[in-house]
Amino acid sequence: MMKIKTPILILLILLCSSACDRGFESLNTDPANPSETTVDRLFAGYLSLTFWNYDYWANNAKNGWMIWTQQVSSTNNRGLSAFRQSDQGRDNMWSFLYKDIFQTYRAIEQEMNNQAPETQARSRYKMAAARILLYFYAAKVSDLYGDIPFTEAGLGLAADNPVLRPRFDSQESLYLALLEDLRSIDALYATEGPEQFDFQNTEDEIDIYYFNDWSKWRRFANSLRLRLAMRLTKVRPDLAEQHAKEILGNGLPLIESAADHAEWTKATPGYESVGLNDAHRFDEAQGIKSRASRRLWDQLANGVNDADIFDIRARIFYAKNAFNQWAPIPSSPQAQEE
Repeated sequence: MMKIKTPILILLILLCSSACDRGFESLNTDPANPSETTVDRLFAGYLSLTFWNYDYWANNAKNGWMIWTQQVSSTNNRGLSAFRQSDQGRDNMWSFLYKDIFQTYRAIEQEMNNQAPETQARSRYKMAAARILLYFYAAKVSDLYGDIPFTEAGLGLAADNPVLRPRFDSQESLYLALLEDLRSIDALYATEGPEQFDFQNTEDEIDIYYFNDWSKWRRFANSLRLRLAMRLTKVRPDLAEQHAKEILGNGLPLIESAADHAEWTKATPGYESVGLNDAHRFDEAQGIKSRASRRLWDQLANGVNDADIFDIRARIFYAKNAFNQWAPIPSSPQAQEE
């Protein structure tokens, strides 16, 4: 009897083991962490990263630049009003560039390098758009730190010859490289390229900046190039003039109206999760009381009553105080005390 039961038991074990394996590979696949991807999918994540995140907005813009340019006033932080950059805001820009922007850009670059030469040739518009965004942020970080890793940045995870200690590029060499490549990008977009691939995905839109309107990407590139040239007027006036004349003298397209802007509206997928609603509340969450700047308020209203507001931006930029009143204040701590 035992001799009969033993083969049956072995057979049952084999059947059960094969049944247990059936379908488990697909069941255990995490849809949020795919092992394979495409340039278009990576670019979608790249774009969502490059929208201003909470830390950037709160620690750099509202708690720094917007105070210094008198768009908002701070009532309880004399350091910010005295034009001192917070370490948190500055360091956030550094980590944002290298942990998020550069890491994703290098993944896009690596994925594109694995494509057939024909695909690479027909994806030049896409890669130019990715470089424009990279340059936009790299220039900002360089303005804060000076010399920064750029040429070798983001290559720590490279399959071949990973660079764990990237060298620092001088700020001058970085600016020269960005200006030159932005010039090349304009020439690329200036040519008709009907064979060039658009960003596309069967599930949703990829290019939520300009929706595959390459003429607008061209405007973005030229506007960024003009901005960088203007930054050089005190240190390299000859070079700044050269690029400005080339852009303005030749009538190269620039961002000139609201229609040329990249806009993320409430209809755009992911808008609510970014935290752009009620932007005036950002600083409240960090304990730094931002208020309407008296200097800018006077450009938007004739007084502090609702009826005095003649520019709708006053209601968008600012919120009333706890007493339901508009209460703009001077930007200077000394003027606030007086």
